[in-house]
Parts: sequence; structure tokens; C-alpha cells
Amino acid sequence: MGKIFEDGHPILTYEESLSEIYWTQLSEYLRGKYSDQDFSNNELTETILKDAFQFLADKFKDILLLETSISFYMYAFYLHEESINLYFKTLEGYRFVGIQENEFALYRRILKLVLEQGCEIDLNWGTLSIRGARRQEIVLQHLIYIATWLYDLSDRIANCKMIENCYKIEIEDNLFTISLNNHFGLIFNTIPQLLEGQFEAAICDINAGEDVNNKIVECFGFAIGDFFSLVRTIQEHHNPRNPNIQSIEPYILPINLADLYDKDVELMKLFCNGLTINRANKPSLETTIYKPTDEYRYAFRPILVYNICGEERALIGENKLEETFQMLTTNALHWEGLPSEWQMVPEFKLFMDQKSNNHESTYLNKVKELVVGCEAIADYNVEVLKKKNNQNLNILSNPGEIDCIIVIPKYRRIIVADIKYNRSKYEAVGWQKDFSNFKNKYERKLKKKVDWIRDNRPILQEHFEVKLGLTDISLLDFSVEGCFLINTPTFYMFNGDFRAITIFELPQFLKGWLGTTIIDPGNRANRYDHPYFKLNV
Repeated sequence: MGKIFEDGHPILTYEESLSEIYWTQLSEYLRGKYSDQDFSNNELTETILKDAFQFLADKFKDILLLETSISFYMYAFYLHEESINLYFKTLEGYRFVGIQENEFALYRRILKLVLEQGCEIDLNWGTLSIRGARRQEIVLQHLIYIATWLYDLSDRIANCKMIENCYKIEIEDNLFTISLNNHFGLIFNTIPQLLEGQFEAAICDINAGEDVNNKIVECFGFAIGDFFSLVRTIQEHHNPRNPNIQSIEPYILPINLADLYDKDVELMKLFCNGLTINRANKPSLETTIYKPTDEYRYAFRPILVYNICGEERALIGENKLEETFQMLTTNALHWEGLPSEWQMVPEFKLFMDQKSNNHESTYLNKVKELVVGCEAIADYNVEVLKKKNNQNLNILSNPGEIDCIIVIPKYRRIIVADIKYNRSKYEAVGWQKDFSNFKNKYERKLKKKVDWIRDNRPILQEHFEVKLGLTDISLLDFSVEGCFLINTPTFYMFNGDFRAITIFELPQFLKGWLGTTIIDPGNRANRYDHPYFKLNV
């Protein structure tokens, strides 16, 4: 299978026979470098996977360096624009027929990867024949195959950091093989079911797009739609029949903006540079894959600047402009991820900082709403515990401010919760950073708070009596448990010492739900509870 059409949109795939080339080469390389003892040494598993990743990364770069005609990247650019059209259809309810949703998402990431990496190559205009176009399509298929494994291996490397003794690796029948240890395959197969509805239920800032646009107007003097229109006007001037593939000289954008809106050209350069990828700022292939939220990725910067015959030319897709603005407002703004060049304007930096600081309060308001609806009692942002004699106890230094203390009388539970308004991530390499923060920073702090409340329930009892009038219930024999309240799913919720409860799960959690038990369908006696990847010793 080389190409399919999904609702009329072309999607390039690859032939499985490519494994006979690249996976065979990888296996030969690893077999020559490592012994059987090395493969069986759990401490070397991550090292060998990293080596496999780099071997294929070098193959990818070697192939791409040979593609010196801009027509190759314009074809990838066309495929990517088509993929955005199809992506927008999925937002309106379209369901895939010939490809899985996760495969389509990966395909789009790989096209972005190809387009980004081309920015550092010296290109020529070249000529394009039917035979040449077919050759370029075949090259893209090879790159898609290799990059599919690059993303796969990067996730496996991340899993090694989150799960002890996750994989078994070996050379079997002269081929490098990777398999999951223990019951981990069952858990990984079940995780997609556990995530159903979770991302969609996340709290979002419904006014983010309008707010960012208003701030752009205030700081730069024009609306984002005006910028889109300017780009289109310039493209149509040079190529009225097919403007979307018309490259332009990037320096003319800030000059035109300055003339149109009577603004300083240096200010306009900040705006345009904040949306630009070129050979000076593009991330390496490795960084792009290992750090999916890097601000210099094509996901967040829609102006691709290529060097063609010694001249800079920009490719700017109409669909990509729309997609980028969506990404900036939904998955960058609240995590201080807007372009660093825009942040050089003090008023814009202040706006972004305020948005970043306010997002937890937006989430907390939803938590409060759900708590009220579940016959629970709660206090929030607890810095001081009230005393009847007014000699209140400040807990900022010990055990520290507690984001949320929830009392559920029906189940005799006290929940000590820290809130983490985490950024949406969809792959293990993104989740691994979250996991590291939870394990190395957040867990220790939460444990201190949970232990303190457990040891000082009489003090908490008095606080709830004085502040909230809770006089008819004794908390002294209530269980005390800690949890993190998170906005979107992350891997820690499956393998952390504490539970991490999404906004989707919170109503069930407040009503006594303690997590899903995963049952092995092949042997129903095998049952796994949170944390799912811990072995029963």
C-alpha cells in the first residue's frame, strides 16, 4: 500500500517490504555491536534502544540530504495541507475509513518533520517530470517508514524511564525484536479504553482565541486574520491560479505590515519571526521527536523558510496558518509557550503570564462545581487552619499550602489534593517529562501534606468546624488519602504512587470509585489495580 485517499484527500503510506531494507540493516548493526549478554542485561535496554533510534535517525537524515530540489518539499507541503483539510473535517465529526486515527496523527507529524528538516538544506529550483515525481513519492514513503520507527522507539525509550524492566530485547532469527515484559502488554492494550472521553472533557479557555487576537491587535496593530489575508494577497499576486504553493520572500512580510498599519518595521519583524522556522532556529531531528512541545516546531510556526539557489523563500500554507493559531491558543498560551519573539513586547509577555497564572483558577472553579454536586465538603488554597481561639495555624512552611482538602462523609474519606493543570500530550515522550516532574518533585510534597493531615485530624476537624460549620461529623477516624487533580491524561495516572484524577474521572472518584481493575481475559484470576505496572512481590 503506497497511497490511499480518505474522503478525497491523499495520504501517503509505505510498503511493509521496506523493513527488509532498514530493519535488516538495523539488526545487522546492533548484532555487530552488542553481545547476547548485552541484550539480556536490563540495564542496557534503554542504551540499545537509543542506539537503534540514532541509527535510523542518521538514515533519515542521509536520505533527506540528497533531496535538494524544492519540488520534493513542495510535494510534502501539499500533502500536509491536504492532511489539515482532513483533520478539520474530523473536528466536525468525520470518522476515518481507510486509516486509524492514531496512524493519521503520526503521518501528519512525520510530514512536519520532513518539512522542518528541509530548512537546513541548500536547495535548487530544479525541474519536475512525472518520473521524478514518482521517485520523490517513493523517497517520502521510505522516510515515512523510518520516521514511524523513530517515533515508536522514542516512545519505548520514554517508557523505559517510566516503567522498571519494561522491555525484553534480543536478536531472533537475525532480526532485532522488542517485546513487553510481564503483564505490560495487557495494560498498554487497555490504556486506550481508559482514556476514552478524557481529552475531550478537559477544561479549556473558550475565550483564548479571541483574547490572543485582541492582544495581537493591541500590541502589533492588526488582527491575526489581517495577517492571513496579507499573506494570501501576496501569494495571489504572484500566482493567482495556485496561490497556496507560491513561495515568497520572507523579508517582505514585515515591510508590508509596517506600511499597511503604520508600525515600526522592527516590531513587525518580531511578529513575523515568531511564526518562522529557518535554518538558524529549526530544531534538530532528535529534538523535534524527543521534545514535542519545542516552540520552534512547525506545529507552532507556520512560515517555512528554505534556501533556494542562495535565496530565502517562504512557504506558507493557508490551512497551516489556521492550524497554528489553533495550536497556539489551545496548547501553548497557558503554558508560556507563545513565540519568544512576541514575548519581547512587554505588554504581550504580561498578557501571557496572566493567562498562565489564571488557568489553575479556571480548573479549580470546575472542581468546586463538581464537589458541590457530589455531597462533599471542601476547602481550597489552604494556607491557614482556623482555630476556635483565633490562634490560627499557618501551614505554609509545614506542610505547605494545600490546593484542595475534600471531605466525603458518605465514604468517610479525607482527600488531600494538589492541582496540576497539565498540558495536553499524546505520546510517551511528552508524558515522560510529566512523569519525571511528578516522581521527582510533586510526590514528595504531596506525601508530606498527606502525612501531616493524617497525624493532625483533630486540627483539621476544628478548622472545618470554624470555617465551614461542620459540627455534626467527626473526622477523627476518616481515612486520609492523597491524589493529584489533573486536567488531561498523562502516564503518571497509570504508574504513580498517588492517584492522578482527571476532571473526567472526578465525579466518579468523589462518589467512591477507586479506579479500574484490569482483568486478564485469558486468565480472569489475573487482576491488576493501580499502579498497573508495579509487580506484586
